[in-house]
Amino acid sequence: MELDSLSEIYDGSSTYQYDNKIILERYPKQVLRKFLTRESLLELGLGHGFSAKAFSNQFGVHTVIEGSEKVISQHKKLLEENNIQVIHSYFEDYETENRYDLIVAGFILEHVEDPKLIVEKYLRFLKPKGMLIVAVPNSASLNRRVGLHAGLISDLNSLSDHDRHLGHLRYFNHENLSDLIVSAGGKIEFLEGIFLKVASSIQLQNLNLSPEIIEAYCEVGVDYPDLCCALLAGITQNI
Repeated sequence: MELDSLSEIYDGSSTYQYDNKIILERYPKQVLRKFLTRESLLELGLGHGFSAKAFSNQFGVHTVIEGSEKVISQHKKLLEENNIQVIHSYFEDYETENRYDLIVAGFILEHVEDPKLIVEKYLRFLKPKGMLIVAVPNSASLNRRVGLHAGLISDLNSLSDHDRHLGHLRYFNHENLSDLIVSAGGKIEFLEGIFLKVASSIQLQNLNLSPEIIEAYCEVGVDYPDLCCALLAGITQNI
C-alpha cells in the first residue's frame, strides 16, 4: 500500500480521533514507567506524532523509521526541535548494525502484510537485555463485545469500513498476539491493557467526562488487557 495516500489519517482530520488521542497519548506513558534503561530508542512509525513527542528527550538516541515522506514533512518541526533522527524507509527494508535498548512498534502490526516478519526482524536489533514493545488494537475489547451482543457488529474480528480506511489488515486479541510473538521467537515479559472503553465514542463524548475520569479508565484497564481497546506487550528474545 502506498503510505503517502494514508497520510491524511495522521493530520487530525479523520473521524474517530477521540479514541485515537486517548490511546496514543496513553501508551507511551505506560512504556516509560516500565522501561528504565534509556540509552537508545528505535520507533517504528511517526503516525500522529504523539509517541515521538512523549519519548522526546527521554533517550540518549531517538530514531524513528517512517515510510511516508508526507508524514515526515508533517512532523518536521517536532523532529528538528527534539533532535529525533528520522529514517525514510519501509519497516521491512530497514537494516542496521545498531542495537537498541528499546524498540517500540505502536499500532504497526495491524497494518503490515507480515507481522511475524516485523517481530522477528526487530527482535534481532535489540541489545542483549533490550525489549521490543508492541501495541495493537484488541478485537475482544469491552466495547466491541457489547457491540456484538447489541447486533451492531457481526463478528469481533470483522474489519469495518473505517478500519479499512485506516489501512488495517487485521485485528488482534490476547491469543493470536501471543501466538504470533512466540512463533517469531519472542518471549512475552508483560501484557497490559490500554484504555478500558465502557461506551461508544459518541456516548463518551456526550458525557463530557473529565480528564481525571478518562485517566482512571486507562489506569484500571492496565490490569484487564482482554477488555481494553488495545494491548501493550513487552517482548524479549527467547534465547
